[in-house]
Amino acid sequence: MSCDSLHLFTIPSGQPFLARLAEALRADPSLGGRFAMADGRAPELPDLTILLPTRRAARALGDAFLRAGEGEALLLPVIRPLGDVDEDGIILDPGGLSADMLALAP
Repeated sequence: MSCDSLHLFTIPSGQPFLARLAEALRADPSLGGRFAMADGRAPELPDLTILLPTRRAARALGDAFLRAGEGEALLLPVIRPLGDVDEDGIILDPGGLSADMLALAP
């Protein structure tokens, strides 16, 4: 997405953040025409990438989109956690440590 100026959006502190975010993006992914794709068209949900702090928040946002859609079929945006380690990124190499050093006492 491209944007020619800064836009700030807020969700009041007493409101459920993920539910309000899902409702707003589902109703209008361009957020009132403030965002457009490089080719000038308005974005649709699958065009968006949403970054959240944890995998739990990412799963919860997916659930919030489902609730906002009242069970109707929907293509979701890409939802990625920022703060969690991906299983593919975990290194299982013991780093030269012997089996005795890695064994835990019962």
